[in-house]
Amino acid sequence: MTLPRYSTLPFGGDPVHVAYRGEAIALVATGEESAFLARATAAFGAPPPCDPAPPQGVALRLARALMDEADDDGPVDLAWMTPFQRRVLEIVRSIPRGAVRSYGWVAETAGYPRAARAVGSTLAGNALGPLVPCHRVRRADGSAAPWPGPGATAARDDRLTREGADLELLAWLHKQGSSAS
Repeated sequence: MTLPRYSTLPFGGDPVHVAYRGEAIALVATGEESAFLARATAAFGAPPPCDPAPPQGVALRLARALMDEADDDGPVDLAWMTPFQRRVLEIVRSIPRGAVRSYGWVAETAGYPRAARAVGSTLAGNALGPLVPCHRVRRADGSAAPWPGPGATAARDDRLTREGADLELLAWLHKQGSSAS
C-alpha cells in the first residue's frame, strides 16, 4: 500500500495537519507538526511525504468539518487501524446531527457489547478529528466524559445543542431510568 501524503493547512489559530491517500483522509491533527509526524510514522510505518497543498476536495471537506457546516461523508482511509477501531469510527460517523448515543450503544452496534471502555479509548485517540463526531457519544448516564483542555466539555455540549440535541431532556430521561442511546 502506498504511503499517504500530508499537508499543513492554516485554520483559525492552529495549523491543521492532514494525511491522505488521494481523496481519502487518513489522519487529522492540530498543533505541532513534529507530534503529527510522530503519530503518522507510528500509524503508517514511515513518515509521510509533505505536499504543499492537499487535493482540493480534501481541503474543502476539512474546512467544512472544522466550521461545523455539515457532517462529512467523504472517503476516509482506515486501513492502518484495527478492525475494532475502524468499526467504531464508521459507526460514530453515522450518528446523525442532534442525536446522542452511549459508548455502550456503539460497542453493541460494533458487535462487541462489553467493549464500552474500548470504544471510549478509540474515541479519545480519534485520528480523524472533526470528521468523526465524537461529541455525540456520551456515558450511559447521559453525561459527557471529560475532554482535555479548558472549556472543552462545555464546547462539546454547546455543539450538541446547536445541532438540536436537548441535553436537559437527556438528563431527565436518565433520571427516569431510560437508556441514553
